[in-house]
Amino acid sequence: MIAAALIASAAAVGCTWDHPGANPYRGPTVVSVKAAVARYGLPAATQQLLVEKVRRLDLDATVVITRDGITSHQGTASNLRDMHYGKGRICNGEVLRTRWTAQHAETALVYCARGECIAIPTICGNVSRINFTAVAGVRAESDPMPRFWQGTPRTHNTVPAPSTLSLVLLALAVTLINRHRR
Repeated sequence: MIAAALIASAAAVGCTWDHPGANPYRGPTVVSVKAAVARYGLPAATQQLLVEKVRRLDLDATVVITRDGITSHQGTASNLRDMHYGKGRICNGEVLRTRWTAQHAETALVYCARGECIAIPTICGNVSRINFTAVAGVRAESDPMPRFWQGTPRTHNTVPAPSTLSLVLLALAVTLINRHRR
């Protein structure tokens, strides 16, 4: 009974987000998002839509989270709560940022499905619930890319380019020749 009272009082107080990025949510993004939205008790169809939107990076908005509020060019955001972080951890209640400086700001990507929205800060990949109401006609692409996505996207080749393969073979041949000379 005492433990239940302590848990209830902790949930009412909220959770502090004093050091963004210090304890990021772990696991592959789709898996961690799937686990987070399942813990929120959302309908299965809504969970599936949110996970699919995150997988496709089909965001509804970007928000800027500061000590004193949440802003977005695409709509109105509020009530950041129930943050998943670290390895399968969750803190229930409002996400408190009272120890942030007035200048501190973090960007988060917002995904919505069937009236339910989640926010994923770019610094840590934590998953939180958020209230978001979009402004008609304003799309998420109008905001600049999150800071770690700026620049030229990288491509991943599954087969090395011929010039790379030639250099690797040449290096191996030189190594073998040098070993036989000793």
